[in-house]
Amino acid sequence: MKSVIEDVIISGRSIEILLEDTLLYPGGGGQPHDTGRILGKKWSADITLHRVSNDKVWHIGTLFGSVIPEPGEIVEVVLNWKRRYDFMQQHTAQHLLSATFFRLYGLETEGFQIFDDHSKIELRTESLSKEMLETVEIVTNEVAKKGLEVTTYITSRGEVQEELRKVPKEGLKFLRIVSIGNYDSVPCGGIHVRNTKEVLPIKILRTYKKTSSIWRVEFVAGYRAFRVLNDILEDYWKSLGALNRSTPPLIDAIRAFEDEITKRISEERIWKYKLVKTIVKFARASAVKIGREIVAVLEDIPWELRDSLVKEASAHGITMLVGVCKEGKFLVFSSRGLAKEILQLVSKLYKIKGGGSRNLVQGVFLENVPSSRDLLNVVMKVLR
Repeated sequence: MKSVIEDVIISGRSIEILLEDTLLYPGGGGQPHDTGRILGKKWSADITLHRVSNDKVWHIGTLFGSVIPEPGEIVEVVLNWKRRYDFMQQHTAQHLLSATFFRLYGLETEGFQIFDDHSKIELRTESLSKEMLETVEIVTNEVAKKGLEVTTYITSRGEVQEELRKVPKEGLKFLRIVSIGNYDSVPCGGIHVRNTKEVLPIKILRTYKKTSSIWRVEFVAGYRAFRVLNDILEDYWKSLGALNRSTPPLIDAIRAFEDEITKRISEERIWKYKLVKTIVKFARASAVKIGREIVAVLEDIPWELRDSLVKEASAHGITMLVGVCKEGKFLVFSSRGLAKEILQLVSKLYKIKGGGSRNLVQGVFLENVPSSRDLLNVVMKVLR
């Protein structure tokens, strides 16, 4: 459409344009804004946002070209129709769904919003069953198949010609009414299709409880429904393939996968348990008795099993365990509370970083990892 620039604000490549007339919807009532382009003489502007000031719509975007737009210039306004039509389909489908929920179960719609991959309505109810959702979905699609006309008209508040599903806000003198045949009529400032056949199919995707009295219903309609459902199906079959299954249901494949993981975890736990037992058995056999202490020093311990090793060593009468892994990490366990004392002596002899309690300290050698014999000598100095 043609229009005329009333005013323009430019900052670098950013531009705000006020037109005498526009077809770009600024958004509102849960429906996102339009995008598009404004074309002038040797310049163009990609419009991505809008702001409303004093009932006037400013179009905000990025300026391209070598000429600066000026007030009074005639321009061409180009709408991103694909985006607009998608929103029209979703918005009209929302009217139908909300009307069906109200007609069948008396549920009022408290909110509505369109997102890139779905739309949602919020219903005031404490419960929403699978049977209710299936009935609403079937009835709504059957109504849409009738090809009801979607019409709008402006009227004063006191001259509304039909019963409205939603009570208009107080203080509004004039109302824009959107009617879908004789099925639904509500005050609405959004943009809709002309015929309900244009919104088919309508598919409810999922529901969840927002609060104790509000349920959210996510849905898709029109062309978007095919895109979203195709994406869901593609993801479904890829998931089956990733689980080495070629036939549904997916839940069976997931449960079989969970069983296999549980089995492997169980086997790993058994293997780790046997490994800990073997290491501690070796440690106990090679342990040195120093006074009242039974001291064991181990090299190349599996660090991820250190907690289990300490517990098992203590259970087998080892009162002091010193362990070092290949990465230079170390631990000192002392059932008699000498771990910190040993750590202090080790820190004087080697460059380390670590800490802990009287019974267990952990750390890492930053340089020159000592041998088990060297560590045993450190322990003997503390104990003697």
